[in-house]
Amino acid sequence: MPAARHLLRAKDLADARYFEALGVDDLAHAAGLSSAHFSRAFRRAFGESPHAYLLTRRLQRAGALLRTTDRSVADICLSVGLQSVGSFTTSFTRYYGVSPTAHRLSFPPAAHHALISGVLTFYTQKLGMEVRADVTLPEMGDFRWLSVGPVGQRDVAIVLMTIPGPPVMDPESAEQVRSLMAKGFAGTIFLATDDCQASYEELKGRGVQFVELPEERRYGIDSSFRDPSGNHIRLTQVREMAGV
Repeated sequence: MPAARHLLRAKDLADARYFEALGVDDLAHAAGLSSAHFSRAFRRAFGESPHAYLLTRRLQRAGALLRTTDRSVADICLSVGLQSVGSFTTSFTRYYGVSPTAHRLSFPPAAHHALISGVLTFYTQKLGMEVRADVTLPEMGDFRWLSVGPVGQRDVAIVLMTIPGPPVMDPESAEQVRSLMAKGFAGTIFLATDDCQASYEELKGRGVQFVELPEERRYGIDSSFRDPSGNHIRLTQVREMAGV
């Protein structure tokens, strides 16, 4: 049978305000029950004590903050509603199997998440593309599958992702790929346009910085720019070639 509404109110309170100094007494009050009666009813309904549920919510949020920010362990401990860094570290290690610091080191630096946000803004706001997929997979270490593409061209998609770390790629290889990308040698995206000069002026007005201005070539008019990660993008107006 579904959990009683008064127990769901307490559970919702824990989900919404876990970062406050909530305790079992506060949750019991939300449910309109005595603490002892509430604890027994909550365990029957959800399979764990209210204290354990509230702690799990706090640890899950702490894990996300460790993976995606540069905030200190002590600051994160306090921000999720816990008061003792020592107790937080012990509970975190029991839940995740590693300490907060080790957990953070097993994921890409927080700067990578900021980079993805900046690249997404570039492709959507400056280039006018649309988001095709944006899914985060907790079971794969919060791996984010994010893709964009030109509006109206559903068969074309560009995946935006950070350079992976171990175990997918060792640090030395990751640095080599990062260096190649910064130099624009890690691949090229080709965008076709009916009017290269007009598209150049429009994108320049949106803040896109070109490395090659529109230029007449044998095959048409060509220009180029780079995205924030260094990927090379060519903007080309292709001329119809006379048959031989």
